[in-house]
Amino acid sequence: MKKNFYTLLSFLLIPLFCIGQTQVPDIATLRSSAQGSEYTLVGEVVLTFQQDFRGQKYIQDGTAAILIDDNSGTITTSYNINDGITGLTGTLGEFGGMLQFVPSADPGAASSIDNVVTPQEITFAELTANFEEYESELVLIKDVSFTDMGTSFSTGTVYATEDPTGTYNYRTTFFDADYIGSIIPEIADVTGLPNSRDDGEYFTARSTDDIDGDIIGPMITDVDNIADLRAGTIGNFYRLTSEAILTYQQGFRNQKYIQDITAGVLIDDNPGNITSTYEVMDGITGIVGSLGEFGGMIQFSPTEDPGAATSSGNTVSPNMITLADLANDFEAYEAELTMITGVSFDMPGGTFENGEVYGINDGTAYNFRTTFFDMDYIGTEIPSAADILGIANSRNDGEYFSAINMGLFIISNTDNLALAQSQLFPNPVSDVLQIQTQGVDGDVLLSCLNSIGQRVKSQMFNISEGGTITWNLNELNSGLYIVEMTKPTSGNSVSFQIIKE
Repeated sequence: MKKNFYTLLSFLLIPLFCIGQTQVPDIATLRSSAQGSEYTLVGEVVLTFQQDFRGQKYIQDGTAAILIDDNSGTITTSYNINDGITGLTGTLGEFGGMLQFVPSADPGAASSIDNVVTPQEITFAELTANFEEYESELVLIKDVSFTDMGTSFSTGTVYATEDPTGTYNYRTTFFDADYIGSIIPEIADVTGLPNSRDDGEYFTARSTDDIDGDIIGPMITDVDNIADLRAGTIGNFYRLTSEAILTYQQGFRNQKYIQDITAGVLIDDNPGNITSTYEVMDGITGIVGSLGEFGGMIQFSPTEDPGAATSSGNTVSPNMITLADLANDFEAYEAELTMITGVSFDMPGGTFENGEVYGINDGTAYNFRTTFFDMDYIGTEIPSAADILGIANSRNDGEYFSAINMGLFIISNTDNLALAQSQLFPNPVSDVLQIQTQGVDGDVLLSCLNSIGQRVKSQMFNISEGGTITWNLNELNSGLYIVEMTKPTSGNSVSFQIIKE
């Protein structure tokens, strides 16, 4: 009877989340278990590496190691390297020839901190002969020589290496490792994690601290302007010494579009290295990063924060071009603020949706794409015709032109011919703008929008049929503006471009 009592008590003490899962005492037992089943790892494991990509974590105990692949973000608790984690539950699987544990529950707070993991010292010969024994485990390889010594580490690249016992492939598998861009040493003792993909087995250091050799930071070349930056070598590092103006930014990949008088470029900052906050039309000086290309588009990936804005409230005059100009020389206008007038949409009357392509034409056919996330014209009606202020951008599937916000559509309103027949002069204007109307009577709201669609001045006028409006724009900065004329009674409006001297 006493024995039965303790058996019942033991059962009651099993955590509820473990019911239905097989309990395993350590990682070695987990690795030898059947794939596709769910397990609870009851022993404590230590976190040796983690990265944002797919929520991946490398863990190990005294028996073995394994990769946690948490693409769905099931683990919500934050951990530091060398934290202990107990009670991991998940499904055992394999991808790219590598065992992985996909969690099904958050294990909760760290069960210990500041653990010390001493990497096991092995040779390339041992790693080649028995990769699975060391897979995902922190190991040390001494006297590693790199064939590509003197060049720079790049992300996702394989480098031939050897130690006194044999050769092996080193791969920069981990995203945003701090040694990317650094000079590859001739020889070093390297601590790292054996990992694999469908195309082979590799060895990868986690950070600069893992490479005990003569590793030198990236070689940075100063460039005077964005045109010189765009003409640089892909994969190299540059410092843009002059000021660039921010014309657009979005939360997606922390992307920013900048330009100066020579060219424009996309800043792609997925790691969030730029921590300073900027407003559109701020000036930024001293941006440092690597030059890259993705989807046929040049991009600049910053490696550090350039600091506070060096100016604000700047004005950028957009390129005034045709779709033929854009089609014939896309790179000349890529990432720059650009105005294209007299554009007709192939399928007006529908609704703009995110990430969609719409045919446009001004005598030359081109593709308009809703590239930028959460724009205010998403869900609005596609016009029959418009002048559009936007940015030229590209993807693997083509080159596109995209408006930034609704204020950048100057929609031709065919319902109000009287407004459309108005004449504005002088243009360019230095202070007072005259607007000669024809057939317009009553209240007219005039609004002035800057080159990024911001309403900077508005004023109501009451005129008799065929009257002239005198509007003082002396306080505006120089640049391109859009004057919008609206009849409040009908809501009809037309827009005109002016240049303020």
